Amino acid sequence: MPVSECPEGSIKIALIEPEASDVARIRELVKTGSIPADVADVMASENPDLESAEIMLIGLHDLGATERELLARLHAGFPATPLIVLAGSDSPSLAAEAVRLGAHHVLLKSRLTPEKLSSTIRYFVHYTLDRKRPAPDSEALAGLPAPKDAFPGP
Repeated sequence: MPVSECPEGSIKIALIEPEASDVARIRELVKTGSIPADVADVMASENPDLESAEIMLIGLHDLGATERELLARLHAGFPATPLIVLAGSDSPSLAAEAVRLGAHHVLLKSRLTPEKLSSTIRYFVHYTLDRKRPAPDSEALAGLPAPKDAFPGP
């Protein structure tokens, strides 16, 4: 199902994963983690809809030229969308380079659990919502007590 056709209220996740067995496993981890989400397999789509994605999960086994370009282009094209790399190897240099290229977080595939994946997704959903929330209006806050007055000490 394309990302744009996900049911109302569910998190729209675009999964970019070249390994078919990992696609099924990641979908199951999301489902088991009790996240109201729909995972769109971008690699299986002729016309992937990345515009509607709220989070992108990107499976990487290494960081060759193609993977570097993919991360850089996703970061440039969708700067407000969290990019979570699911790394196939436990390489600190891969993780550091992925973050340098625009990934917001790196998780190791072999240590992925429903709890770890769901808490990461939830964090970035809230992170994204907080970034989209408008700054408080200073005039509306003018009548509120200062923090020291709000909670008087002994």
